[in-house]
Amino acid sequence: YPTLNTSPVKYIALGLVLGVFGAAFVVCVVDLMSDKIKDIKDITRCYGLRTLGEFCNDGKKVGKVFGFIDKLIIKIFGHESLVSEDEAYALAAANFDNLELETPVKSVLITGFADDKKLEALASNMKSRTKGDVEFIYGKSPVISTETTKSLPKVDAVVLAEERNRSTNAGVEREIAVIKDMGKDIFGVILV
Repeated sequence: YPTLNTSPVKYIALGLVLGVFGAAFVVCVVDLMSDKIKDIKDITRCYGLRTLGEFCNDGKKVGKVFGFIDKLIIKIFGHESLVSEDEAYALAAANFDNLELETPVKSVLITGFADDKKLEALASNMKSRTKGDVEFIYGKSPVISTETTKSLPKVDAVVLAEERNRSTNAGVEREIAVIKDMGKDIFGVILV
């Protein structure tokens, strides 16, 4: 019987290369098929909402194993803001002031699937940076918070604050439905 003189090292190297490419392909497909919001355009195009602001994706939410692929996707598709956090707050307040000239309001609820600390910081910054005498309150999404749902009738308008790579399109859709059912206008959206 003739013997094949093939080195197992070739097969191991080929297997490793194919395994890395296969894993990278799976990660990319999962990322592209994910329902999570990665960019402000994901919300504004789909639901016709106005953009009030977008905060920088500073790379904290990229994966550890294939983080280089996450960073490459962020770079290619532009899922990041180019302004500092302070400038993002200032831009959100300026956009709010411009919209408030068209539709005056006295009280605004900032709500969404963003973290509580981010909602609180957003409400505080909007209060201190906007013109006029608008009261800003905040709360978790009305989809998951009874307190926020009870606050909806008391405000004139709502600002959605969604968190990149945490909020989902399905969640935003449910939020919009709850807010519209209460007869409240959505002033705009901020991606934190």
